[in-house]
Amino acid sequence: MEFLNFLGLDIGFGDTKAVMVNEDFKVVKSVSFPTLIAQHVPTPITEEEDGVTTFTFGAGQYVVGEDARTEPAYFTLVDMEDLKKYAPLLFQAVCCFLEVEDPLPVCASLPPGWWQHRHEFRKILSSILKEQNLVIVAPQGMGTYLVVKEENLLPCEEGLFLLLDFGYNTVDYLLIEDMKGRFRFPRGDTWSRIGITKLIEFFKEELPEGLGDLSERAVRLMLQNGGGKIYGEFKFLEGEKRRAEERYSEALKQKLKANLGEIWKETDAIILTGGGTHYFSTENFRFHKNVIIPEVPEIANAKGQAILLAQKSKERGKDELQRR
Repeated sequence: MEFLNFLGLDIGFGDTKAVMVNEDFKVVKSVSFPTLIAQHVPTPITEEEDGVTTFTFGAGQYVVGEDARTEPAYFTLVDMEDLKKYAPLLFQAVCCFLEVEDPLPVCASLPPGWWQHRHEFRKILSSILKEQNLVIVAPQGMGTYLVVKEENLLPCEEGLFLLLDFGYNTVDYLLIEDMKGRFRFPRGDTWSRIGITKLIEFFKEELPEGLGDLSERAVRLMLQNGGGKIYGEFKFLEGEKRRAEERYSEALKQKLKANLGEIWKETDAIILTGGGTHYFSTENFRFHKNVIIPEVPEIANAKGQAILLAQKSKERGKDELQRR
């Protein structure tokens, strides 16, 4: 079976991202939405047309993404059990938002800390597509590595690279050894409670008295913008932001040392990716000679996974020609 498009799927605990590329590795469509889920509870004024998009899942109707915020109660994924349970619903939403009707190959990612569940996760996604050979699972971060390679951002074509994927609650790290296109993953894991929530926590501790009581959303926006309006007046918080970033950078270095020893200093580059990269200044991460960020870090992993599928498809085509 020949395919013209390939889908990379990255279900995160903050956001779900999906990117479709064609056989020439060009992006055809992409979508990103908060990984929020709610059971739909209609009201008397709920529009039957032009209303929220609902999805049949189990015995109920569910709402996914931003629309879930308007429901009485919504939740996000917190662990592997949630991911296994709600991956079919989130994938259904991805196909709807991308207007995908025909089956197409999917490469989904799984955090390195949960890599032992990859076979079960693949079976769950395969059951949706009804074809086992349409799904592969890659470790979180592998897709981003292929993107920075495609964008010619690497200092060398082969070597040892450390990838850090910043999520809302977690940071995934993956040590990648590239041997002329063959890959090894000597180490990789998922760190809890050191994602962007940790940076926000440091930032709140640096804020002047009284501002730390603001909602998390307000604090998050002030962190991104280096300040914000307080009672109608813009307050600059660049110093507080810089100090929070410095504390976060130091905490991350200690985590690297505890889990990787000194090998991270010997890598050819450190690649920063994920939506969390928008919350800090890269200057605070210049603790390595080569720090690389892809052009669009929040969707880089999903895009790279789709590219991986397209590459495999081309390789199969070459193999068939050689056999003839």
